[in-house]
Amino acid sequence: MKETADATVFKDHVLVKLEEASYVHALDSDMTLSLEEEMKVRELLTFVIIGGGPTGVELAGELTDFLTHEGSRQYGHLKEWISVHMFSIDLLAPFDQELQEYAARHLRKKQGVKLHLGTVVQSVEKDKIHLKQGDKSFTMPFGTLVWCAGIKPHPVVKDFGFEMNDRGTQILVDRTLKVKGEDDIYAVGDCCTVDGYWLPQTAQVAKQQGQYLAKQFNSLKDGQGQPFKFRSLGMMAYLGGFNAVMSRLPGLNSITGFLAFIGWRSVYWSLQLSLRNRFMLSTDWLRTMIFGRDLTRFGPPSRPQ
Repeated sequence: MKETADATVFKDHVLVKLEEASYVHALDSDMTLSLEEEMKVRELLTFVIIGGGPTGVELAGELTDFLTHEGSRQYGHLKEWISVHMFSIDLLAPFDQELQEYAARHLRKKQGVKLHLGTVVQSVEKDKIHLKQGDKSFTMPFGTLVWCAGIKPHPVVKDFGFEMNDRGTQILVDRTLKVKGEDDIYAVGDCCTVDGYWLPQTAQVAKQQGQYLAKQFNSLKDGQGQPFKFRSLGMMAYLGGFNAVMSRLPGLNSITGFLAFIGWRSVYWSLQLSLRNRFMLSTDWLRTMIFGRDLTRFGPPSRPQ
């Protein structure tokens, strides 16, 4: 789960799995399932999320919101077979332990997510995943799996031949964001890492780096000005059910619950770059609240014959 297009693909995929499971369920006129059919429906409706960071947690919250509301209304006969699993070493690691425990309780009790913490993914096949928890190894079949356990830059980043970090995944830059060993070449965002100054791969880091570099260029001090310094504006994650957590806010340690949900949405609303986008986002949220999420399935693009 990295780009906007991934969200559209994921939405279509979830709806396809619900349709496939509904078809299997409808094969019997008396609506009773054989053991083989039940296993097939369970597999189709098993949703697996790998990674317990903010992306994985927010995906789990949104997915369970959808399955609980729109999914239950349209596919109520499948409700008992649906399960959402999250596999991760930990949950919301950058957050304080109190917020981690709060998030775990909410996901388990309110959202119905089956958390498997302390679990390592050994390998993934087309329709099953191999896992290890302590000394125990096990395999789970699934219908949908989403990887949220970290991202790596596009392969083109390696093709430049620049100096890379220890893992060889990101371009190494100095504190002025200049690529190590190069002149007049800079890198920002997920594709780079600052030597000796680790930063999370988040939007606010990339945004501040871009703003810093623009100021350096405009003042003709590129590569010679003050070193880049990240100023955290806080961390947040949506948990589902109009519930969220916010941490390390300027002047405030943490917020949870509905108030955090309002703050979470307010931040994203304020970050929109135009009044038009803010209006569209507001009306989209209002429409979803009144009528529910859109279940239109776009499917693959058409191909001319």
